[in-house]
Amino acid sequence: MILQMIEEDHGAVRDLIGVIGNSEMQAFAARREAFARLARLWRRHGAMMDAAVHPLMLDSAEGADTVSEALQLQRQAEQLAQDLSDRQRDPSEPWRDGLSRLRELLDRQCALEDVAFVGRIPALPPQRVADMTRVAGDVRAAHAARAA
Repeated sequence: MILQMIEEDHGAVRDLIGVIGNSEMQAFAARREAFARLARLWRRHGAMMDAAVHPLMLDSAEGADTVSEALQLQRQAEQLAQDLSDRQRDPSEPWRDGLSRLRELLDRQCALEDVAFVGRIPALPPQRVADMTRVAGDVRAAHAARAA
């Protein structure tokens, strides 16, 4: 179900943030890969949300503003995660401040999605939820195929 997919993504990104935050100071390669995994996960999440969830919110000005805010947070988090991954090639490059900023962006986005989207989905007609779940699954499969 679409709700489970969203919750899984939120949990996975929080887990990755924890792994990165607990990494040893000299673990540049491991941290680079963890930031890259986070960036890939969040790009997939954003594509899923944009295809399956955001359209249901665009029917009102308030909904359009919420989608706009979610998209802005999404882009910022994706870009920062990729930048932090790229910066791990240089051992002198600081990363803790970037990690704190990334955690803040992701926390804000997850909270927004939980309230604005996850809270509304159960009230939708079952067929609409089924359609959203199918679209979300298709997007996730396409991202998995590209990653392979």
